[in-house]
Amino acid sequence: MASVFDQTTGNPLTGANLHVVCTETGEEVDYTFESMDLDGQDFIDGIFKPEQSYTVTASFDGYLSKTIRLNFEGVQKDKKAPYDFDLEEAVLNKDYDMPQVLFPFASAELLINESVNSADSLTYLIDLLEENENLVIKVKSHTDSRGSAKDNMTLSQQRAETCVNYLVDNGIPMARLRPEGFGESQLLVSDAEIAQLGKADQEKAHQVNRRTVFEILSFDYKPED
Repeated sequence: MASVFDQTTGNPLTGANLHVVCTETGEEVDYTFESMDLDGQDFIDGIFKPEQSYTVTASFDGYLSKTIRLNFEGVQKDKKAPYDFDLEEAVLNKDYDMPQVLFPFASAELLINESVNSADSLTYLIDLLEENENLVIKVKSHTDSRGSAKDNMTLSQQRAETCVNYLVDNGIPMARLRPEGFGESQLLVSDAEIAQLGKADQEKAHQVNRRTVFEILSFDYKPED
């Protein structure tokens, strides 16, 4: 069975589109979601074929599209397998969280070592922007309160630009991106609150303040042919 629903309310998004692409052949099929549960046999047997792999993208006006990948190579199709899409409403002037992007201390270079690859975190944004080709976003970088306010503002701007440059290098048009640094001007945990914590918890609180998020600026970008 399959369902497409609002991530917050759980309400079905009747009329949502499911766009199916066969990886091997490039064949494309569109399926309209009309109820909370699509008929399993119709949806699975009617579209998917054995020994093939697929991408399925669910989209609905005013929501962020989401893609899953299905692989039926060497496995039996399961008519009862759930293929659920919990779509998030796309709202302007709202901060959206993303996988954590880390930087070395006082640096605007992405942190990449044996245990951390912050470039992988930005794959989330690449996928999001490829699935939602009309979005224009602002990448927003914040620091903690340590260091001078001026230096933190400069550093956060450089970090936001690092993220945007990575997205551009991976095929996202610059016209869809705006980098902006906020320094320590929008702390989630205040200095007064941090001062009352133990040392280990203080560092965790500073990390909460050091964050990269994104904001949707518009839905009107038109991809070039």
